[in-house]
Amino acid sequence: MRQAYINPFVTIQKHGSETLFALTTDPDKIIRIYEPAHPLYGISRKHEICRKLPLLPEKEFHFLLNRNIISFTPYDRNTMLDEIYQQKDAETHYSIILFPTLNCNNACVYCYQEHQNQARMNASDYEAVYNFILNRISQGLTHISVGLMGGEPTLENSLVLPFMKRCRNICADSDVAFNGSMTTNGRIMHPEEYISSGITSFQITLDGPPELHDRLRPGIRREKTFESILVGLILLRNKGGNDLHCSVRINHTKESITDSNFHAYLSILSEYFSGDHRFEIFHRIASDLGGNIDTSVLIPENERQAVLENANNRTLSYGLFPKSDGYLPNSRVCYAAQGNAISILPGGRLCKCTVAIDEECNYVGMLSAQGIPEFNPNIALWISGDVRGRNCNSCEVAPVCQSRSCPLERIRKGKNPCPDIKYDKSFLSRKLSNRHQQHVSEI
Repeated sequence: MRQAYINPFVTIQKHGSETLFALTTDPDKIIRIYEPAHPLYGISRKHEICRKLPLLPEKEFHFLLNRNIISFTPYDRNTMLDEIYQQKDAETHYSIILFPTLNCNNACVYCYQEHQNQARMNASDYEAVYNFILNRISQGLTHISVGLMGGEPTLENSLVLPFMKRCRNICADSDVAFNGSMTTNGRIMHPEEYISSGITSFQITLDGPPELHDRLRPGIRREKTFESILVGLILLRNKGGNDLHCSVRINHTKESITDSNFHAYLSILSEYFSGDHRFEIFHRIASDLGGNIDTSVLIPENERQAVLENANNRTLSYGLFPKSDGYLPNSRVCYAAQGNAISILPGGRLCKCTVAIDEECNYVGMLSAQGIPEFNPNIALWISGDVRGRNCNSCEVAPVCQSRSCPLERIRKGKNPCPDIKYDKSFLSRKLSNRHQQHVSEI
């Protein structure tokens, strides 16, 4: 038999005693080895695939060839990564994150920003952003994403919604694909107005069952917020079409992951959103970002991956769907590391990271009234990534993050952080359980 080479981006995981493997360049195509007598059953390392190839029936050998799991010619890992990299930074695509206001109607205990009497975008700011989009369209733009953050963007509905509709319309007239999104606390929900303005993607946080959420994310007058957010989510479910996407985020602490709290939380969500693929549960780990959170409730770093895996698996058992797009090529490349993405604050101030708004290194320039970005040298700090570096040159999940999962952490600590997928030993099993979205081959 001719020598065969293994694709450098094959990932292998166990599903009970079975073996699952896929490519991190195409993780939705899972291969499941379920028969104990099969030569590849129970393997856990990539080199075992090549060692056992001579034992495979010819049909299955060619199946692996056709799936690009193996090849008769060596793989050029760097070229493959460069091609994926360029897809994310394509000049025909652009992503804008707007901060209509830095004010907020919540007083979340872990928030690191001051949200009262803060800056707001005015009519001139919106006009400058619109001019920026016009300029990009004239330069050959084919896809644009405009995301709204804050503060709380819904406080500026009277200005921001006409702006979003205007952007959507000019994109439609110019044959440019437009995607509008919003990160909101969900307290002020007008789904029909948002959708008619081109906003079809939402991230809304419910931090546990009612009592826990209301303690962590009260309103500025200390009022409870869980019930109003749930009502807004139900409105969104009823008014949204097939293109609706909503991530329901929870920032886990030691309290939220207790059996009683987790059961209460998932039970409430399953009552309204079970089986609805438009809604995903976005499990994250709460961190100390400089707010007033009691750090004793934070989950230790060495336990976080196991907590996330358990949370995702339990979510499926309630008929809900954990957020899963983080396993696709480039999906863990932070927006702040992309050359074709920018965040715009009130006054036209340009930054890259939406977390470190007040850090000097994050200030990368200004947007002129004509919509022309005037960058300063800080921009070079953010747009980087070295998948050929010592820690990344043999990593099988490099296509997912491209060494750009968090440029802020790299700037602060001097080394590239790894995305949590690298340590997630059950993500293929979850995909297998969520077969409506997957193509699974069983051999």
